[in-house]
Amino acid sequence: MIRSFPHAGRIAGLALACLTAPQAVFADVAPGEVWSMFRDYLVRSGYEVTAEEAETGGDLRVSYVTLRMEAPDETGGVLVVTMDEILFEDAGDGTVSVVLPGSIPAEISGMEDDDVEAVRFEIMQTALDIAVSGTPDDMVWDYTADAASVRLAELVRDGAPVSREDAAATVALEEMSGRTSIATAGDGGQEIAQTVEAARITYDLAFAEPATEDDAEGADAPATEDDEDTVPDRFALSGRAQDVRITADSALPEEGGADEMAALLDDGFRVGFDMTYSDGETEFTGQDASGTSSGRTASNGGSLSLSLGEDGLSYDVRAEGMAYAITMGDLPIPFTAEAEEMRTTLQVPVMPSDAPQDFSLALALRGVTASEMLWSMIDPDEALPRDPATVALELTGTATPGVNMFDTEAIEAMQAEGRAPGTLDTLEIAELQVSAAGAELTGEGSFTFDEDDLETFDGMPAPEGSATLTLSGATALLDTLVSMGIVGQDEAMGARMMLSMFAVPGDGEDTLTTTIEVTEEGHVRANGQRIR
Repeated sequence: MIRSFPHAGRIAGLALACLTAPQAVFADVAPGEVWSMFRDYLVRSGYEVTAEEAETGGDLRVSYVTLRMEAPDETGGVLVVTMDEILFEDAGDGTVSVVLPGSIPAEISGMEDDDVEAVRFEIMQTALDIAVSGTPDDMVWDYTADAASVRLAELVRDGAPVSREDAAATVALEEMSGRTSIATAGDGGQEIAQTVEAARITYDLAFAEPATEDDAEGADAPATEDDEDTVPDRFALSGRAQDVRITADSALPEEGGADEMAALLDDGFRVGFDMTYSDGETEFTGQDASGTSSGRTASNGGSLSLSLGEDGLSYDVRAEGMAYAITMGDLPIPFTAEAEEMRTTLQVPVMPSDAPQDFSLALALRGVTASEMLWSMIDPDEALPRDPATVALELTGTATPGVNMFDTEAIEAMQAEGRAPGTLDTLEIAELQVSAAGAELTGEGSFTFDEDDLETFDGMPAPEGSATLTLSGATALLDTLVSMGIVGQDEAMGARMMLSMFAVPGDGEDTLTTTIEVTEEGHVRANGQRIR
């Protein structure tokens, strides 16, 4: 089982921070100034930093470096990163070369977990070259490396190390280069901008579910073919992606640290992350009591975007030209399919406001086609149209947050008083499309909500507005399913009666449409006929 650890994001950020460096920019910086800004960056990121400093000529040697961070929430745990030394060498041209250890160990311990006691990582790099240029208030780190990776070195559970077979994880960037700028902002904080390019990214994960108490109680019993507890749950995932490009920007407040996210946002914290890639490929295997499953996915490319700040939280992930091949123990043949696009987007406000704020949610899986082998099992006579299938939904609207949405104490206090932490003001169905086997459902609509009326709809803010749905090809599809014996005559008759109650004939052949309206008085009408 893959577990979530409270400092995983901090480790990833530290890995990138430890791989930051420069080409030549015409300005002068000294080794001590570079270390001072780097240490300040780490402190603002939430680390307690201890180290010994020693000047040698014009260079600076920082030894016995320890970075420590406590989790700011109920998950608990302490992250500790150690480095024997970091060298800051004057290059003689106004720039500074930074030499990091080839392997940087990190450990998370003291987590509020039933059995996991410690997680140890290694941040590693090969042929890393770092140069820092600029000015003391605006430094640029340019860097190159043959490879950089983060590896799970050891997982300690119930007092004993878990074998590499049962817990392993490695993520690596190959043939990488990048630039990071760290500048002092006018308010005393720091502005960080970063670009990383790599020929490829690879990942390899393998985990096993630990034995349960029930397993232990039955350990002395003889195993049988029907004894599900004797089969461990395992999961392995590996893959790669080519032409990786990462851009990131963030603002760290002057009073940074590992405070609660709500306080950081109040102080102006901001972070943005974008990644694009081409030719992605993933393989996985899973094993449990029901058997073994395996599969492979591939895509022509994709992107991932994340941002968080006073403007809100946004998330956008997309993949294009995807292909799937999945084998499961219960299926006699592999399942294969292709899709033109998969996309998920989310945007929500997070800061309290007196005025409505925009939000949106979109889910889409477009152009899905299944293999001929699978179709031949379901529909050997080719009675059903085999057009690509699509499922897409996009919702937009406005909401008014009453509190910082990361302030859990304030939210719990409002809920205890019977108040909502925010209000839903408007909702629009910008897109609704479901199409498959020759039938298609589309829709659109918009509604407003009255937060002062919680009685008309039993505690829900009273909506007002309308939505229009159009269904085409449904009659033909239903007739085909009856002829194939998949749907019985009685079921088909019931479906037709239900459609006739809420829909009317549309403009095209085999087309039905319905308009659902909610009035100010709380009445619900379908095509003008009151149903509530």
